[in-house]
Amino acid sequence: MKHVGKMKNNGAKVVVAYRTLPGDAYNALVVGTGNLGDSYHDSLMSLVQGLDAQQANELADLLSVRKFTDGSNMLQWLHANGHLKKVPTSGVLMTPTPQSSVSLDELNQIIAEQKGVSLDDLAITDGKIPNPKKIKTA
Repeated sequence: MKHVGKMKNNGAKVVVAYRTLPGDAYNALVVGTGNLGDSYHDSLMSLVQGLDAQQANELADLLSVRKFTDGSNMLQWLHANGHLKKVPTSGVLMTPTPQSSVSLDELNQIIAEQKGVSLDDLAITDGKIPNPKKIKTA
């Protein structure tokens, strides 16, 4: 499943909101799923498992326009409540299936090569991303 992974250092499950950051191609924004309340976790995972998310390049594109069951915008709520964490791409192991995994930094390199762009060019630069300086580093 796309956008799903775990941290290499402790195995904590994460959902990757942004695979890279503008001007910082070696860091990503992730959401640790273990610290979310049940309704937030279930809403997030339902979105991730849906067709729209599986077709999206960046999960945050959907998070920015979808709402949790309480009516709050998903991306804004995750940011405001400290659930978006800036982490090194080398520290995230993507798990598209239970039998396979790939390091996020390697995945980003593969995607950049397939698109014929640099790693820096993978980052979303349209202003949707919260200010990376205000994101807590995990």
